[in-house]
Amino acid sequence: MKKIKFLKILFFLITILLISCEEEFDYGKIVNAVKTIEFSNVTQTTANVSGNIITDNGASLTARGICYGTSNNPTINSTKVVFDTATLGNYTCSLTNLAPSTTYYARAYATNSFGTAYGANISFTTLAATIANGITTNNLSSITQTTAVCGGNIASDGASSITSRGVCWSSTNSNPTILDTKTNNGTGIGSFTSSITGLTAGTTYYIRAYATNSVGTAYGNTRTFVTLSPTLPSGIVTTQISSITQNTAFSGGSITNDGGATITSRGICWSSTNSNPTIFNSTINNGSGIGSFTSSLTGLTANTTYFVRAYATNSVGTSYGNVISFTTANLNLTVGQSYQGGIIAYIFVPGDNGYVAGQINGLIATSTNQSTGVQWGCSGTSIAGTSTTLGTGVANTTAIVNGCGTTNIAARLCNNLASGGYTDWYLPSRDELSKLYLNRASIGGFSNVSYWSSSQVGSTTAWSINFSNGSSISTSTKSTLMYVRAIRKF
Repeated sequence: MKKIKFLKILFFLITILLISCEEEFDYGKIVNAVKTIEFSNVTQTTANVSGNIITDNGASLTARGICYGTSNNPTINSTKVVFDTATLGNYTCSLTNLAPSTTYYARAYATNSFGTAYGANISFTTLAATIANGITTNNLSSITQTTAVCGGNIASDGASSITSRGVCWSSTNSNPTILDTKTNNGTGIGSFTSSITGLTAGTTYYIRAYATNSVGTAYGNTRTFVTLSPTLPSGIVTTQISSITQNTAFSGGSITNDGGATITSRGICWSSTNSNPTIFNSTINNGSGIGSFTSSLTGLTANTTYFVRAYATNSVGTSYGNVISFTTANLNLTVGQSYQGGIIAYIFVPGDNGYVAGQINGLIATSTNQSTGVQWGCSGTSIAGTSTTLGTGVANTTAIVNGCGTTNIAARLCNNLASGGYTDWYLPSRDELSKLYLNRASIGGFSNVSYWSSSQVGSTTAWSINFSNGSSISTSTKSTLMYVRAIRKF
């Protein structure tokens, strides 16, 4: 009797002990005695939470782990981490992809065939996001007078997405920031390359990588570099002389490279005695900067040979283009006179296309034929826009060259001609060719055969003139072989 009473008292004490445990006990078949032990190693985006399963209550565990969320008493329907073995005892789960500065709630759980039991609810708060870190600035490369290549690498975004990254630089601030000049090379962590432009030659710059997230901007190490020193301007070309009279002419030039220093003066210089004129001879100043410009020469002497070339000046000095020579008009220019690379073939009179009052202008022919037998070209192809009138040969020739791809044709021979120091030769229009016929004896070098004009009649025919009989202006098939004589304007 005493033994039975003792057993009853012992069973009562065990029951009281179980009820006093931290966790509630289920006297059914669901897992009993699940403990949520602790959290540890909390960062901005991760944490460790431990649990302990004391008993499976007679039914084998099928899963155990930690469930968590931003609301109290999370369940396995919330986010959870399943531990890799479903056994009794202690275990620790790593929670990842957490949000910075956020309070989370977590509970241990265990599941058997009868259901799931949970441990106590605990809470922890992740660390706040920081500015990006682990930023390095690349070495500089491909340094020129005005450009360079740099970049950087970002190891960590500080738990807040990188919204802007690049390099910033300055010639005066030894610790440049994004308030100085900068590039924007996208978003995210990792490596990037930056192309730096708009630099000044011969200048020391400070540069460093940067990365911006919602917290702020962080910077990498500062590097210094020096752009290449400026040089003289280059790529200077003197424009062909045009509109030459007894005391005026037009020229000009183009400049493609300022040498890394702003061009402060540009123009042309000329002399009748110095075959390599400089800015210490006669000059025209046509402004500043690179690009093309036009110059008007005045105060020239009639029937005088001049040498002219373009120039450009920057802080380093002055450089020059190619030299071109020309001779001003004679007060008494006549047909048949050698002039500007050929023979004067015709002088414009009032009413002519090209006549300028007070000036002597006209046509110059080469002294010899350019061909003794060549086609007009592209029979069957209509060249739009050709004309027969005086002064239209230039436009005709350009239209033929652009509209006919055949190489060895009359217009192309003239267009490609470089003779007497000039390259602006062309195939005469029908009426210009008629002027050459009228003055053929004074010009010289013609044969009593047919010559091509640049004036088209139709898709298969063009105008020609037989120099044995100038009245024989006729249409000829474009495939016919005829003579060619080039002209230019003066």
